Amino acid sequence: MIRRHPDISILRTEEDVEQTALLQADILHNLWPQLKVGGYLLYVTCSILKQENVEQMQDFMTHYNNVVAVEFSDDCNWGIEQAIGRQCLPIDSESGDGFYYALLQKTAE
Repeated sequence: MIRRHPDISILRTEEDVEQTALLQADILHNLWPQLKVGGYLLYVTCSILKQENVEQMQDFMTHYNNVVAVEFSDDCNWGIEQAIGRQCLPIDSESGDGFYYALLQKTAE
Protein backbone atom coordinates (compact mmCIF):
# COMPACT_ATOMS: atom_id res chain seq x y z
CA MET A 1 0.00 0.00 0.00
CA ILE A 2 2.82 2.42 0.78
CA ARG A 3 4.14 2.10 -2.77
CA ARG A 4 0.85 3.46 -4.12
CA HIS A 5 0.12 5.72 -1.15
CA PRO A 6 3.47 7.07 0.08
CA ASP A 7 1.72 9.50 2.42
CA ILE A 8 0.88 6.55 4.70
CA SER A 9 4.45 6.44 5.97
CA ILE A 10 4.17 10.11 6.96
CA LEU A 11 0.59 10.25 8.24
CA ARG A 12 0.43 7.00 10.23
CA THR A 13 1.54 7.07 13.84
CA GLU A 14 2.66 4.33 16.20
CA GLU A 15 -0.73 4.65 17.90
CA ASP A 16 -2.46 4.01 14.55
CA VAL A 17 -0.52 0.78 14.15
CA GLU A 18 -1.36 -0.27 17.71
CA GLN A 19 -5.05 0.44 17.14
CA THR A 20 -5.03 -1.51 13.87
CA ALA A 21 -3.36 -4.47 15.57
CA LEU A 22 -5.96 -4.36 18.37
CA LEU A 23 -8.78 -4.28 15.82
CA GLN A 24 -7.25 -7.23 13.97
CA ALA A 25 -7.00 -9.16 17.25
CA ASP A 26 -10.65 -8.40 18.06
CA ILE A 27 -11.73 -9.64 14.64
CA LEU A 28 -9.73 -12.85 15.06
CA HIS A 29 -11.03 -13.53 18.57
CA ASN A 30 -14.64 -12.91 17.50
CA LEU A 31 -14.29 -15.05 14.40
CA TRP A 32 -12.56 -18.05 15.94
CA PRO A 33 -15.59 -19.38 17.92
CA GLN A 34 -17.64 -19.28 14.69
CA LEU A 35 -15.23 -21.58 12.85
CA LYS A 36 -16.11 -25.29 12.88
CA VAL A 37 -13.62 -27.88 14.11
CA GLY A 38 -11.44 -28.82 11.16
CA GLY A 39 -12.08 -25.47 9.51
CA TYR A 40 -9.39 -23.17 8.18
CA LEU A 41 -8.77 -19.48 8.68
CA LEU A 42 -6.55 -17.71 6.16
CA TYR A 43 -5.19 -14.54 7.74
CA VAL A 44 -3.92 -11.98 5.24
CA THR A 45 -2.78 -8.39 5.65
CA CYS A 46 -1.37 -5.84 3.24
CA SER A 47 1.24 -4.94 5.82
CA ILE A 48 4.94 -5.57 6.34
CA LEU A 49 4.77 -4.80 10.07
CA LYS A 50 5.49 -7.77 12.36
CA GLN A 51 3.06 -6.37 14.94
CA GLU A 52 0.20 -6.88 12.46
CA ASN A 53 1.53 -10.14 11.08
CA VAL A 54 3.66 -12.86 12.64
CA GLU A 55 3.45 -11.31 16.12
CA GLN A 56 -0.35 -11.10 15.76
CA MET A 57 -0.47 -14.82 14.91
CA GLN A 58 1.87 -15.78 17.74
CA ASP A 59 -0.20 -13.82 20.24
CA PHE A 60 -3.46 -15.26 18.89
CA MET A 61 -2.18 -18.82 19.18
CA THR A 62 -1.27 -18.33 22.87
CA HIS A 63 -4.97 -17.76 23.64
CA TYR A 64 -6.29 -21.01 22.18
CA ASN A 65 -5.35 -24.65 22.60
CA ASN A 66 -7.38 -25.66 19.53
CA VAL A 67 -5.38 -23.94 16.81
CA VAL A 68 -2.48 -25.10 14.68
CA ALA A 69 -0.54 -23.20 12.08
CA VAL A 70 -0.61 -25.03 8.76
CA GLU A 71 2.69 -24.97 6.94
CA PHE A 72 2.61 -24.15 3.26
CA SER A 73 3.89 -26.77 0.84
CA ASP A 74 7.41 -26.60 -0.55
CA ASP A 75 6.11 -25.39 -3.91
CA CYS A 76 4.66 -22.31 -2.23
CA ASN A 77 7.58 -19.94 -2.59
CA TRP A 78 5.87 -16.57 -2.29
CA GLY A 79 7.57 -14.44 0.26
CA ILE A 80 9.82 -15.20 3.18
CA GLU A 81 9.00 -17.98 5.62
CA GLN A 82 8.21 -16.68 9.10
CA ALA A 83 7.71 -18.52 12.41
CA ILE A 84 4.04 -18.58 11.34
CA GLY A 85 3.07 -17.80 7.76
CA ARG A 86 4.96 -16.00 5.02
CA GLN A 87 5.86 -12.34 4.48
CA CYS A 88 6.07 -10.78 1.02
CA LEU A 89 8.06 -7.59 0.67
CA PRO A 90 7.68 -4.89 -1.98
CA ILE A 91 11.21 -5.23 -3.32
CA ASP A 92 10.58 -3.26 -6.50
CA SER A 93 7.75 -1.75 -8.54
CA GLU A 94 7.25 -5.07 -10.36
CA SER A 95 6.78 -7.22 -7.23
CA GLY A 96 3.62 -5.55 -5.94
CA ASP A 97 2.81 -4.48 -2.42
CA GLY A 98 4.02 -6.06 0.77
CA PHE A 99 1.66 -8.52 2.39
CA TYR A 100 1.56 -11.35 4.89
CA TYR A 101 -0.43 -14.56 4.98
CA ALA A 102 -0.85 -17.42 7.46
CA LEU A 103 -3.16 -20.43 7.47
CA LEU A 104 -4.63 -21.67 10.74
CA GLN A 105 -6.74 -24.76 11.38
CA LYS A 106 -9.15 -25.27 14.24
CA THR A 107 -8.66 -28.59 16.02
CA ALA A 108 -10.79 -30.40 18.57
CA GLU A 109 -10.41 -28.95 22.06
